[in-house]
Amino acid sequence: MSQFEDGDLPPELSYVADQLRSHRYEASALELDQAKTRILKQASGPRAAKGGAMRKRTLLTAMIMFAAIGTGSAAALAVGGASLPSIPLLHTAKPSKPAPNAAVAMYGNHPSSVSVVCIPASFSIGKSTTCTATVTAGEAPTGIVSFASNTGDPFSPATCTLQPIGGPQARCSVTFTPRHQGTIKVYAHYSGDAINAPSNGSTFVTVGPRTTSDVSVSCTAAQVGKASTCTAIVTGNHAPTGTVLFTSNRGGTSEFTPNPCTLHLIGGNQAECTVTFTPLRSGSTKIYVNYSGDANNAASHNSTTITVAPSAGRVSVSCAAAKVGTPTSCTATVTGASTSPTGTVLFTTNRDGTVPFTPNPCTLHSVGGSQAACTVTYTPLRAGPTRIYVNYSGDANNPRSHGHTDITVAP
Repeated sequence: MSQFEDGDLPPELSYVADQLRSHRYEASALELDQAKTRILKQASGPRAAKGGAMRKRTLLTAMIMFAAIGTGSAAALAVGGASLPSIPLLHTAKPSKPAPNAAVAMYGNHPSSVSVVCIPASFSIGKSTTCTATVTAGEAPTGIVSFASNTGDPFSPATCTLQPIGGPQARCSVTFTPRHQGTIKVYAHYSGDAINAPSNGSTFVTVGPRTTSDVSVSCTAAQVGKASTCTAIVTGNHAPTGTVLFTSNRGGTSEFTPNPCTLHLIGGNQAECTVTFTPLRSGSTKIYVNYSGDANNAASHNSTTITVAPSAGRVSVSCAAAKVGTPTSCTATVTGASTSPTGTVLFTTNRDGTVPFTPNPCTLHSVGGSQAACTVTYTPLRAGPTRIYVNYSGDANNPRSHGHTDITVAP
């Protein structure tokens, strides 16, 4: 039994005192740190004050005892800001041949070892890995393994019960879902059993930023030369920040503004941004979005396909003064939405059909910007009010259109 009074120390410290006296306990660094922390809290806290000098002295004696386990000598300790003198230990000599890491009263003396493997060892935040502890001992080990990490992230469950796998080995597994990024150390502590001593093991896992695969893009109805909008939504593990670059397979990046656009949070782990899209060409168009990524969310990309309608072009016609039998000219001008129209224009009158015009149809030529024109010779056959019709053939980016004008042909 420990010489300390019941209630002075936690049970694990009492049996450590017993083993120290019998030179059969060799503490690990982790156990020393944990014990010192607990003793310091008790020795400097309100419970120690209420317990009087005896309790505080007992706790401080245990504190120095633990220092001796690690250093082989007594030392002055500072508790609650006060420098305290050394207190003689029960035994200060270290054993010449330390026994295995075991407390005879609670555990066996067969040494054990723990190996830890987490699969996968590298993954993105928000994902999980399976960590397996394998205990090898002198006899088939039983008991539990406790898991912890240097980041305090959770394991499910926190402990697992060993299952034999043959010979002097047993293993069990838990699920680890870290909330932090970077390199994380995973600890496994085997509790020991009646035959085998406790032991510890560790490994490392690497947690990277979440790979954002859910990037969506949508656009309103699009027509050549007319402004519409496209919106990208990025879903990440944390609220995404950064930018999204828009590109099309028909007009590159020049059809979008601003480009790239800056994300703004829309709630939870989602952010979005919107650009103005002014298509240059009609037809099937693929819109690509590329998210830049940030410290917590990996770069990602996606695309969608839309159909861009032709522009709503228009055609006008004008004629010089006209007189029966005298050649004059008529000019058709086609205005497209954003590109210069190509194709032909057919001229007709309400009185003589297509006959008075040459060449007919005429072929458009660019006159600058999004306009094209062509001119025909018009030789009227009849005097009086006459309506001139023009019909534009259309092209890949500009639809068919028609127009007219009214003139008076002199006799």
